[in-house]
Amino acid sequence: YCLEKMDLACDNNQQQIAEEILAKGKEQYLDTFKGTPVKEVTYPTSEGHEKLIKKILDPAYDGIMTVPDRAWIALKPSSVSDSPVTSPFKERWPVAYEVEPVELPEDSPWATQHMDRQFNPYSTESSAWPKLQLDFVGVFDPQ
Repeated sequence: YCLEKMDLACDNNQQQIAEEILAKGKEQYLDTFKGTPVKEVTYPTSEGHEKLIKKILDPAYDGIMTVPDRAWIALKPSSVSDSPVTSPFKERWPVAYEVEPVELPEDSPWATQHMDRQFNPYSTESSAWPKLQLDFVGVFDPQ
């Protein structure tokens, strides 16, 4: 990850600033600004996973990773469309499937353009999303 400081005209209305960035092309608009590198962080996903497990098992663990104690559920469950494909690792997984991606509309407020299932939000307003209070009691080790 490369963290950069960007020189954007800002005032106290963060909502308006975010809407202007979205209206002007999201990432493409931000790419027109020159950023000043502040910090670069590199670590493999296995290290991130390890830190997450340590934090769940010991909330006092002072690693980079934070674990939220609350979460919102933005999307309702929906089915995944897949089709069988030739497994790239036949000796380990003789059967493989490929998920057919779903493309979101261009005016979507979501930060992604593709999903692995049908887009089915509870509401366009986050205040209407179901909320969870998380209480981790452990982790599952599939081995």
